[in-house]
Amino acid sequence: MKHIRHCQPISKFSSASDIDLSRSLNPLLSLTTDGNSCNIDYSCNLYDNDQSTSNAISDTNQTYFNNECERSHSNESFINHSNISPDEADSDDNEVIDDIIGSTANSSSKVINAATHQFQVLLHDLMMKHRTSLQLFDDICSLVNDYTSSPEFSSKSRMQTRKEFLHSIEHGHNGYGLRPTNMNVRLHDNSRVTVPIFNIKEMIISLLTDKSLMRESNFAEGYNVLTGAVDKDHPSNSKYGKIHTGDAWLPARNQYCTMTEGPVMPVGIIVFGDKSHTDLHGTLSLTPIIFTLTLFNRSARNNTRFWRPIGYIPNLSYGKGIANKQQTRDKIQDEHTCLSCIFASLRNIQRDKGFQLTVLGQDVRVMVWIHYFIGDTEGNNKWLGQYPGNQEGVKCPYRDCKCTYECLRSTNPICVYVTLADICEGRQ
Repeated sequence: MKHIRHCQPISKFSSASDIDLSRSLNPLLSLTTDGNSCNIDYSCNLYDNDQSTSNAISDTNQTYFNNECERSHSNESFINHSNISPDEADSDDNEVIDDIIGSTANSSSKVINAATHQFQVLLHDLMMKHRTSLQLFDDICSLVNDYTSSPEFSSKSRMQTRKEFLHSIEHGHNGYGLRPTNMNVRLHDNSRVTVPIFNIKEMIISLLTDKSLMRESNFAEGYNVLTGAVDKDHPSNSKYGKIHTGDAWLPARNQYCTMTEGPVMPVGIIVFGDKSHTDLHGTLSLTPIIFTLTLFNRSARNNTRFWRPIGYIPNLSYGKGIANKQQTRDKIQDEHTCLSCIFASLRNIQRDKGFQLTVLGQDVRVMVWIHYFIGDTEGNNKWLGQYPGNQEGVKCPYRDCKCTYECLRSTNPICVYVTLADICEGRQ
């Protein structure tokens, strides 16, 4: 004999103080209006008689849909049984119940009541207004089901707003230093832009004190993260491929880590910046500046959890249109003015000769420097203040050497590289 789970209405109107929360299928979805609870509360019974079940389901469905129609003031949104014969209505009801039983055979928590149905209608309408992903609806419903079915769930607790929740998390984890600061930067034409910046020192501390990141499996092989020493006998150090096996590592470490007393921890950072578009036409674009540490191996550096933001350069050409007559020199200077503001906290670290920190149980002096930059060709040109090589009149199309356009024809050119002295001479 077929068993059908059936929902019966208990009370039509009742005071909020008279409701027994222990009987509510989903306390989070118990809706109240002006001190009165939802029109219908449901309890589940198991019927073994097919005829009595069909009659009871037909009556209950009629009451349920009538109440929903009154609540939404839209008779077209729900089923109207008045135009259907009794036999057809019973047949349709049985098909609906069979579908519900098939979908809820392994989970009794998916029983649909009026409050749950109304919550999902309002949720779906809200998501359509904000044009979110359709998969988000299922994810939210799954999250609500898991939360309300938890034994620690309390119907008296209320959720916080987004700002209240972030402030509570910030206070609980003492993360005030990770909060960005909006700085006003003056451009060459005396206009001002807002540049969000982060404290690099706090960001580095968040990486070095995170136990889930500071693990042996995330460190480069053959490298001592606390001293910067390179084990030459380690098999992984016999080839190029690691940062500490490069020609620039030991000179950089010796330059920045020999000016203080006591144990020193060298921390080189890798900076990345690239313009990102958040809309179709590029109006809402910005350039995020992020970094990671050289002590992590390649697999760790490919994970976004090991990166931290430094700042964001806004769209400096917004509102100027296609007929922007600003000189390229002024555009590059404006971006470097924003970069100077973003890297101000890094300059403070170097002026203070590092900072003291306990890393992996040892007290060390953390010394920080930029080991190298990464990005695309356009971004690298902006880092160095180089004119784009595809523009007419540029003598040296490539930023690293003094080769002209005629030299680019050679299959094996002899390049004369640009030095720091050349850059300083160009500034004068």
